Amino acid sequence: MLKRSISITALILTVAVSFFTTQILSAKVMTEHTPPTQVQDYVIHDKGNVVVAVTNWGLVDGYMLFLPSGEYPKNSGRNYLAEIKYWMGAITQSGDTIVVNTDDDLIPLPDTISGRETYKIRISTADTSYNYDPTDTVGLGINHPAYGWRVWYPETEVWSYDSIWDPTSESFTAGGPIAQQESHFRMSDSALGTSQLGLEVTHTVYQWNYSYNQDYLFIVTQITNTSDEDYHEFAFGLYCDFDIGGYYEPTGQNGRLGDLVAFDRDRNLAWTYEEDGRDEGWGYNIETGV
Repeated sequence: MLKRSISITALILTVAVSFFTTQILSAKVMTEHTPPTQVQDYVIHDKGNVVVAVTNWGLVDGYMLFLPSGEYPKNSGRNYLAEIKYWMGAITQSGDTIVVNTDDDLIPLPDTISGRETYKIRISTADTSYNYDPTDTVGLGINHPAYGWRVWYPETEVWSYDSIWDPTSESFTAGGPIAQQESHFRMSDSALGTSQLGLEVTHTVYQWNYSYNQDYLFIVTQITNTSDEDYHEFAFGLYCDFDIGGYYEPTGQNGRLGDLVAFDRDRNLAWTYEEDGRDEGWGYNIETGV
């Protein structure tokens, strides 16, 4: 079976999103679904100055869960994000165009590294979310001890240590988490019972809290085609719904009014912002930023 992978990185800066795509996906009506309750999980990324919930079926969103959702700055109570979802599409060899997305098709894959099936998201700052082993000090002195931390490598189909760059040897070596806070899970496009395109997605979020990088986090999606068919036309897209501002009782609005979007094609960068830099729900003494 031929397997091919691509990695796509999204950089979330408070309310700015950078993403890569090969073409624009056509819009379609979406019917929301959620995976069975027994396989659902979420974690909250809160190491840096941006706080957000991440689910294990491709939804970056705390809004519907009444959790922090792109809160910035940390502990301010000001949430910029409603939701981020994933869209992937391809033209098959028969000429059909198939699109899969978070709402309809994505479902978490089990992790069996511990010898039992679990759907929990691994997050490096919670030693109950993975096989924590204080005697496992692989990587000590290079980055962080591994303490049992493993990530999935689609190319070799094994759970293994993170590959950490060692400047002394100028080579990659086994180590613990790359970031100060790192989460990791896998999902596929088979929520409807059968896989639509044969896609498996390895989803990793990296976050730090140093003064120079605490205001953003990285989301890396490594997409693997596990089908027998090559897709020569493949597209990846982000569905982003930002609400810059808070609930304002006189109008009943949640901050979405006055929100605008812009992009820089040369930098492959897109962002959203409040038209006048202020929002009634947060009060006009608060600058919303971009």
